[in-house]
Amino acid sequence: MARDFARALYKSKAWKSLREAYMQKPVTCLDGRVCPPGMCERCFERGKLVPAEICHHIIHLNRDNVGDPNISLNPDNLMRVCRDCHAEIHYPDDYRPRMAFGPDGRAVPLGDEED
Repeated sequence: MARDFARALYKSKAWKSLREAYMQKPVTCLDGRVCPPGMCERCFERGKLVPAEICHHIIHLNRDNVGDPNISLNPDNLMRVCRDCHAEIHYPDDYRPRMAFGPDGRAVPLGDEED
């Protein structure tokens, strides 16, 4: 959920248009491979194809920079990520994957059981 200071940005036509365009474009990784449209860039770099759900700001938005289009509306400051990667970026100490994939390729929810 968007923080209060960023709600207006995320409701704007400019953001919605940029987000849609970014989610649909191929992205070249540092190693030269091309992450397909709509896929999580971090998972792709790890050798997995996982659908992206979030258009993440690399330089995190805050009250001071949310109004700066060079940060908030700059496609070079964006990254497509899945929910798990987004949680790992923002909460690295509390990160736990929510899903795994079984041998048949189907998603399997991971519980909160202790190891």
